[in-house]
Amino acid sequence: GKEIYNNVEWIFKNLFLFFFLVLIFLLYYNKFYLEEKLVNNGRNLYDFDGVIYRGNCSFDFFMYCLTYYPNIFKYVPRYVVDYILIKNRLIDIDNKSYDFCRFLLDVKDVDDLILSFWNHNITKINKWYKEQMKSNDLIITGSPDFLMNPICEYLNIESLSSVVDKNTGIVTIKQLF
Repeated sequence: GKEIYNNVEWIFKNLFLFFFLVLIFLLYYNKFYLEEKLVNNGRNLYDFDGVIYRGNCSFDFFMYCLTYYPNIFKYVPRYVVDYILIKNRLIDIDNKSYDFCRFLLDVKDVDDLILSFWNHNITKINKWYKEQMKSNDLIITGSPDFLMNPICEYLNIESLSSVVDKNTGIVTIKQLF
């Protein structure tokens, strides 16, 4: 009995060590892979909200939509509670990323509203960025892709952003940057 227990214990210890080493390898591989693919190719990486864009474009878009669709105000109390819970670390932001874009269910002509939003908010792109931007810049952001794609196309840059269905508000891939 004790010999079997020692063998099982030895197997679990070694399996743990093996998986730990594989995890470390994967983390370092991804780090070096990203550096090789992005940094060594002369690409500049930027966050969008609060760096290139003065403010948070997702919040600004919600406020912009609110002026045209006052019925989405019903989402505000829940967003306020969620904000307080997230800031006090009582819930993880991953749990609420799905909920934020749900207001889009009550918005018609989302594409037209997005273009109108950017026409109105293009001035919130920082001047320093416009002066130094390059066509191979990469924007990494947690903001939804449907909101980022038009502005990145206009600026002639690429973005890596959260994939959100603009008709349902459902997040399929969440970027946390």
